[in-house]
Amino acid sequence: MIVGYSLSPGVLLFPNHIGTLTALSYHQYLQPSNPIAGSSAGAIAVASHGAGLPPAQAIDATVRMSNAAREIGGATGNLLPLLQSELANILEDNVHETLNEREGFVGLAHRQVLSSNTPILETFFEDIDHVMDSICNSSMFPFFSTQWPARWARKRLGDPLPRIVVDGYFTVPRDRFGCPDLNMNHA
Repeated sequence: MIVGYSLSPGVLLFPNHIGTLTALSYHQYLQPSNPIAGSSAGAIAVASHGAGLPPAQAIDATVRMSNAAREIGGATGNLLPLLQSELANILEDNVHETLNEREGFVGLAHRQVLSSNTPILETFFEDIDHVMDSICNSSMFPFFSTQWPARWARKRLGDPLPRIVVDGYFTVPRDRFGCPDLNMNHA
């Protein structure tokens, strides 16, 4: 039996998520064959782990985001552009290949509210922009990440209509506190 790990949202939990993934890996409970998924901060953590980023580099990126938010008057409504900037700086151009080639999938959860109301677990990535878009979709906490209740997601090949998405927390019932179901529909 293969065990998978699902990480919750919660921006303040991000350092804990990074530490947990690092400890699980160190003690060999988390292998490349184990699926990992997350929503919001959990999605950022599993994406950085799956991409092979050193834990300190992921934590340093959050410190830079915090400092940048302070300089512009706070994080509320400004978090997504700061996240996009950090992702552009720390992710390798071939991050999508690294994530796709991992034996156990890396899943990034979000809820699509238009064109259909559907929970999505992204597990295959076309390019670095798709990875960054999926992380941002998962981290779209209404009125906190941006000034809006939802986010227009990048249209992909085959999408008949634009997509509007919200945070990965909304993919599962409340009692799961946003931890994605590893058996969800994979996109």
